[in-house]
Amino acid sequence: MRGTDWTQHLPHAGAGPWTERLTHMENLILSDPDAARQELTTLQAQAREGQDGAAETQAALLLAGCSYYQGDYRHSGELAREALILSRKHQLQGAEARCLNLLGVIQQRLGRFDEALESFVHSMTLAQQAADEIGRCRALANIAVMHTQAGEFQKSVDISVEVLELAQACGHLVYACDTQTNLIECHYRLGEFGEVQRRAAELLPVVVAEGMHRFECTARAFLALALLETGSPEAALAQALAGLDTARRPGDRESLCLLHITLGQVYFALAQLDEARTHLLEGLQLGEAGEQRLMRIEAHSVLSRVLAAQGDYPGALVQARVHHDLERQLYQREVERRVGTLAAQTRMELMRQEAELERLRTAELTRANAALQATQRALEHQAAHDSLTGLANRAHFHARAQQVLDALADPACAEESGCVALMFIDLDQFKAVNDTAGHRAGDQLLQEMARRIQTTVRGSDVVGRMGGDEFTLLLRGLAQPEEAEQVAAKVLAALREPLWVGRQQYRLSASLGYALAPHDGLNAETLQQRADLAMYHVKRSGRNGWLRYEQRLSAAENERRELERELRGALAADQLSLHYQGQFCLNSGALIGFEALLRWQHPQLGAVSPDRFIPLAEESLLILEIGRWVLEEACRQAVKWDFSGRGISTSVNVSAVQFEQPNFVEVVRRALQDTGLPGGCLMLELTESMVLRDEALTQRHMGELRELGVQVAVDDFGTGYSSLSMLHNLPFTRLKVDRSFVRVLGAHTARTDRAYLLMQVLVKLAHSLEMTVMAEGVETPEQRALLLEMGCDAAQGYGLARPLPAELAARLLDAASG
Repeated sequence: MRGTDWTQHLPHAGAGPWTERLTHMENLILSDPDAARQELTTLQAQAREGQDGAAETQAALLLAGCSYYQGDYRHSGELAREALILSRKHQLQGAEARCLNLLGVIQQRLGRFDEALESFVHSMTLAQQAADEIGRCRALANIAVMHTQAGEFQKSVDISVEVLELAQACGHLVYACDTQTNLIECHYRLGEFGEVQRRAAELLPVVVAEGMHRFECTARAFLALALLETGSPEAALAQALAGLDTARRPGDRESLCLLHITLGQVYFALAQLDEARTHLLEGLQLGEAGEQRLMRIEAHSVLSRVLAAQGDYPGALVQARVHHDLERQLYQREVERRVGTLAAQTRMELMRQEAELERLRTAELTRANAALQATQRALEHQAAHDSLTGLANRAHFHARAQQVLDALADPACAEESGCVALMFIDLDQFKAVNDTAGHRAGDQLLQEMARRIQTTVRGSDVVGRMGGDEFTLLLRGLAQPEEAEQVAAKVLAALREPLWVGRQQYRLSASLGYALAPHDGLNAETLQQRADLAMYHVKRSGRNGWLRYEQRLSAAENERRELERELRGALAADQLSLHYQGQFCLNSGALIGFEALLRWQHPQLGAVSPDRFIPLAEESLLILEIGRWVLEEACRQAVKWDFSGRGISTSVNVSAVQFEQPNFVEVVRRALQDTGLPGGCLMLELTESMVLRDEALTQRHMGELRELGVQVAVDDFGTGYSSLSMLHNLPFTRLKVDRSFVRVLGAHTARTDRAYLLMQVLVKLAHSLEMTVMAEGVETPEQRALLLEMGCDAAQGYGLARPLPAELAARLLDAASG
């Protein structure tokens, strides 16, 4: 977050031989701080010898400004305190006000908001006493910046417009430029990118001509981000590079940090991943304490996505964890402590200033004081609440939950009785909304879901948002454990109600787990972990339900982790194999291919169901290694059985995790090259939901697969979104109709039954798009006859052939050939 620039706080020397040279230093520091430092040291010594207190004080404060501009805030604070002592020694009230203001800005940078607030209030009082219009302008500018830091950007804009008018009336160029820079940042945060470009166009020629590098760098950084948001990445790159070149000349550490992180985002948008990574790492190296932490958090988030795009998933995971840890530290360890201190210091300061306020009774000071109090409340609320939904954030929810649990455990406390339930709620398939409708629609949906949860529970209950689509709920004073079940059912029913976002209607469900205190524990972290575990059990069991934590879930989770550990060694231990299920032409009955199905034969557990271990492989990313092996083994077996000569194909299922890898097509190409299998003998099966997650990626991958000659089937059609535009836009070879459509067909199915008519429509639709149709789960002669009558091309199922190990599948192949 940008703070008020230090050059707004310079004292004015009286008439003397050094006055003109000292005034010149203000702009020199903005362009060449090292040269300014040398000259100022000499000027200060001369002023001291000449006993010019005003000049000596101004030189001392300008030296503090040099350190501030180069990002050395602690040293700058020491020098500013020396200047403050000089101003009081020489009874320079105006200089004292400016010294206090500079100290306040430095304290803001260092995260000491209580001290900063005290300095600003003291400076404002002195300026008010002296009827100093520049001082008034300065105070309002600081209030505007505090609103910016509190996230109240529109309020900051309103105040900054007034500051800009005052600065222009007073002819104070530095104030005017700084306020324009603050406005540029606020308009960017508000998403008003056109206003960012307009103000930047006004500001940049002025600050470039005057050599005001800090303002130029900040303006170019936010202009670049605005251009990036409006679809002009090349123009954004030009602005960011220009800003970086400017920042390097005076060694402005903060601007360099901001611009490197900005360049990282721009290069990421341009898909220049190496450059993005380099700049993000450079920005992280530059970003240190104070307000730089927000830049570091953003940099780690973008760097995680860059590494993921480069295929460095361990590195991406590390960066994501660092990003998460920094966010948690920012809220849990610093923001609450800082805001708590700020609240206490503010109350003390307001009490100390009460007599002065009564004496002055000026509308100006009263308004400024009100604005400071509003900023304090905003900071307190920001520290404890989620900015999107207004619910308690993670840190505040945990703190409140622990308070309630501590009271429950204390026999002497009559405030809590009964039991307490902690619920963990996760929306089902929320990611699909973000992927298909965009993040803005996703945010609106989250806000509505938060409102529904709040209106469903009591006012004494605590509702929190953990992040993403995860919510928590603390129910206190429950007379019976069964009451938690009733609340869980009410919450899930409320979340299932359809809702409109724009012109689109959505129907979502949620998975909910809960734990009870004191039965399941009296520690908030432990209780939430157990509620989370219950919720994930609901997720894995089909979603859209609730479950209370039980000890067996921990045992099941331990068993699951042990199974994951066993799975990691299953491939090397030769425990994995492929079974092959025959696929047949309905018209001729000829074998036209096999579907390769993964099996795991554990030495102690026996045959482990794919429904049990494949989701585990996907969650742990083991599916990448296992999926590569399945693809290579199926291709190798197809070559051994001479599928090319026989004119048949092998089908391989692809998981979403595999398909979303940037190098997925290269893995397929390598498998074909290493085994010698022609691309036309390989059929990859993708599910509808997988294809719709990222249509641009799907288009690219399928185009490259088509160049290899590989066929692609849409699997389990009819169980997901069933998007007709997807079938029209993507070059699928085959449509596999899910077994749920086939199961309802039987000997007594009439030609007018809905099941028959729907299946018939699917067949005609696929044929009109030049796709063949294969029905899954065919088990009876009646089903085969009905499918053949509809024009269905092929089928597979237990009624035709079961999945067989390779040696038995070879016999089926030989029998079909004979």
